[in-house]
Amino acid sequence: MRVFYLLLALLVTAPAFGQMPVNPESAAKAKELFARAVEALGGDAFLQVKTAQFEGRVYGFRRGDLSGLAQVVQYVGYPDQSREEYGEKKEEIHITNGDKGWMIDINGVHPEPEEEMKSRRESRSMRAFYVLRYRLGEEGSIVEYVNRDIWENREVDVVRFVDKDNGVLTFSLDASTALPARTTWVHRDPQTRERIEEVETFGNYFTRNGIATPRRTVRLRNGTRVFEAVIRQAQFNVPHAESLFQPPPG
Repeated sequence: MRVFYLLLALLVTAPAFGQMPVNPESAAKAKELFARAVEALGGDAFLQVKTAQFEGRVYGFRRGDLSGLAQVVQYVGYPDQSREEYGEKKEEIHITNGDKGWMIDINGVHPEPEEEMKSRRESRSMRAFYVLRYRLGEEGSIVEYVNRDIWENREVDVVRFVDKDNGVLTFSLDASTALPARTTWVHRDPQTRERIEEVETFGNYFTRNGIATPRRTVRLRNGTRVFEAVIRQAQFNVPHAESLFQPPPG
């Protein structure tokens, strides 16, 4: 069930793309569009959220075919705490707390390997809502406007966030609502150095506690669907016990 990670629903050198400086007009346009996106997602409510609780279903795919599904409840302490409970009887639980993580099942508590946690942190840092909350304006980063495009029969504005290490997350923002419709992140497998393109799409936004949230998130890797999440309920800024993000004693 490692495929089931709900919303895990994202720096001082020269910029990317041949180290060429970004055009000032392009940067200004990108900043304007990113500001519109943040406002559409809830503005200060989106930026200052402390906790969240999501309920829904997640689906895993192997070679594009459905390989598993589960009911899930996820508790989030922003920016780097998460607890995901799978199944009606919590048959499997995944906890992330900063640099540490655990998987809990009928056989006990299993610490997550260091390399797994490193990969998870890198992935989280290049997710759409993480970038919009925490990384815009980061030292050494740039933003740039690409173009107006058509995606799934609607107009989108394409903008890029580039960090100091030349990590690039490309956003397609709905031209009418300013909400994120799709992101693309290209990176390398740390072991094989093979190119990986990860695409996430977001749809059916709804608003709770002043924050807009996609009801449906789909993730593709190299063009093949690997994950889908459908949120049934969401709550924000509900107090969570710190013990939720720790493994059970003993």
